[in-house]
Amino acid sequence: MKTIARVLWLVGLAACGNSKSSDPGATGGSSTAPVEVAQRPSSLPQTPMPKLTLPDDPKRAEKIALGHALFFDKRLSGSNDLACYDCHKNEDGNGGHDPTAIGSGGKKLPRHSPVLWNVGYWKNAFYWDGRAKTLEDNVKGAWGGGNMGGAPADAKPEEVVAALDKRAAELAGTGGYKKLFEAAFGTTPIKAEHAIGAISEY
Repeated sequence: MKTIARVLWLVGLAACGNSKSSDPGATGGSSTAPVEVAQRPSSLPQTPMPKLTLPDDPKRAEKIALGHALFFDKRLSGSNDLACYDCHKNEDGNGGHDPTAIGSGGKKLPRHSPVLWNVGYWKNAFYWDGRAKTLEDNVKGAWGGGNMGGAPADAKPEEVVAALDKRAAELAGTGGYKKLFEAAFGTTPIKAEHAIGAISEY
């Protein structure tokens, strides 16, 4: 009985090896044709972004260098505990890590921190609700408002400007910043608008 089973197994094995495929292009006796997998649009070459056009500024590189330093500086915030980067980290896709943002002093904010990729292309609508018309207005709002807490929560608009002016002037007078501000803006008295412009350039 074992001998008969072994013979039948060998005959079956030989038959499998000598079977002819109905697909003339197939090899190894297999009749299964290769499966073509359609490429997803996201895996195809993407259309490049148009060139970003900006007004000429001979000091742009210096402003970007200054903005880069300010973006990572916790001293911009009201409690010296939060930099712009803390809500826009690269490891989080430069959007917020938390579902809703946490501002200076641990203040819970109502919205998620948006990503900043390609923000230079945006026009006339910043923040989730589009209330800021320029990137500079967005930076000023985040710095002086609940995000960074650079001004008191109940401050009037003119008080916000005064508080941010004071903070910018203080930073401009510190060691490394003095050279960065002078390289970007010369010896003009530093106000909040200079820091805001540098962060926006960055």
